[in-house]
Amino acid sequence: MKTLYVIYIFMFISQLLLALICGPYSCEWGNTVYFWYGLIGLILIFLLPFLGVERTMQQRFGYAFGFSILWLLMWVLGFIVGDLRLMCRLF
Repeated sequence: MKTLYVIYIFMFISQLLLALICGPYSCEWGNTVYFWYGLIGLILIFLLPFLGVERTMQQRFGYAFGFSILWLLMWVLGFIVGDLRLMCRLF
């Protein structure tokens, strides 16, 4: 389980770094890259606890939902910190 924590920390940090990289280019390609990274990361973070064998099924679901919620919060924080624009052109 400790290696999963290292993977989670790496993914959270890489998500914030990607937000800072994609922020200035949010109207060209940044929003698309950040969205797909967030979606694939959410699926991966949800499935990672089920690879371990030392936890019960309830604990695995708890870790999966807990880290998924944390991932979504970090994803929204990345939008704010990275200054990604949601509306690029009005007309």
